[in-house]
Amino acid sequence: MPILRRISPPWVIGLVFALLSVRLFSYVAEHSVNLLFWDHWDFYEAYFNNTGLVDLFRWQHGPHRQGLGGLVMKAIDSLSGWDTRVESFACTGFFVFSAGLALWLKRRLSGRWHYTDALIALIFLRISIWEALFGTVNLAHGAIPLMLVLIFALALSYPASVGRQMVLVVVDGLATFTGFGICLGLIGPVIFSAQFWYARKDPRSGWLLAGSVVASLLFLGLFFTNYRSIPSAECFVFPDPKPWRYVLFLGGQMASAIGVYNHRAIPIVIGLIVASFLVRLFTRTIQNKAFVLTFLLAYAAAFSVNLAIGRACIGVGAALTSRYIPFLMPAILALYCYGVMHAEGHLKTRLLWGLLVMLVVNDFVTTPIFFRRVPGMMAKRAEWAECYRQKENIDACSKETGVDVYPAPPVTHLNEKLQFLKEHRLNLFHSKS
Repeated sequence: MPILRRISPPWVIGLVFALLSVRLFSYVAEHSVNLLFWDHWDFYEAYFNNTGLVDLFRWQHGPHRQGLGGLVMKAIDSLSGWDTRVESFACTGFFVFSAGLALWLKRRLSGRWHYTDALIALIFLRISIWEALFGTVNLAHGAIPLMLVLIFALALSYPASVGRQMVLVVVDGLATFTGFGICLGLIGPVIFSAQFWYARKDPRSGWLLAGSVVASLLFLGLFFTNYRSIPSAECFVFPDPKPWRYVLFLGGQMASAIGVYNHRAIPIVIGLIVASFLVRLFTRTIQNKAFVLTFLLAYAAAFSVNLAIGRACIGVGAALTSRYIPFLMPAILALYCYGVMHAEGHLKTRLLWGLLVMLVVNDFVTTPIFFRRVPGMMAKRAEWAECYRQKENIDACSKETGVDVYPAPPVTHLNEKLQFLKEHRLNLFHSKS
């Protein structure tokens, strides 16, 4: 396109990045609500009890710990009066920052910018991740782990040095304790062992790499110290008596990642086809020694397998949850980078056009259709908050608005927590609400 060629790639990429970032912040500004909701009432137990920083870092919520996310949220809450809208904006900021890291990573790997790099912004700045942004905001769940994964990948892209190795070890430790960054922690020892093996003939780096292996194992040991097995589904049993459900669940996850939010047969088949292609891509990245891409795919695979094991019994519908999409973004990024850097001829053309169509259809067609109820749902939450400020009656407000802010209020002592918020003018009782 003659007109496009007059504009350098960084300007095109920057424009798309800026427009999508502004759109995402605008979407959050329009629909986020300052009200603790659902899981908030559980992991905010640490904040209600004014838990110390070390215990907050190790605080377990479901199968993962809060880690760095718990500390960042404490800092935000101390400044905002526990305003979940502020947390939503912070979460959006982390995703925008992660998109920037992804662009930097691609530039590091390929050595130049391409016009198609604008697709990276579409991968990370999608409206379809709404649940991670303002559904039930938990920075430890997705936003910060995704950032840590990309920082780890960036560090891997640099030449071996003491500084690089220190960054890798520190990020591995933080990720192990931060949400589903634990999936990085699980593959960390494998990565460091591979480094040690390839550099085994270099005595200068041997001790450093051996120490990295030991440190990663130590992080896992500390993670599992006093760890409680808390299944994310009441029906959980391993192995599942219907093992094919794992396969269907994996297909559902990938279907969701590419924008097909439906648990019927065709989307699942499409998802399984994409998943099988990514497995093939994994072997190709090893053959091409594209180990950064291998890592990105390995992380996404580790998360997908763990999620399938933990939630497959619920049904494929559970795989389509919006908040899980960020954990598959590294795989989509790896797919794009491979297409630009290693694919040739028709394969390269098909990969890039396929990604473009997939991302555009996802963001501008399927997401508005399948998530059209989100604005109304968030408006109902705002109505519940206003109702409670006036009546201070949980049951009455739930009946009036059709919204339950927690499935079993007595279990989490919801009434007492709401009174605490009122006494301290926090969250929905904050002066800016």
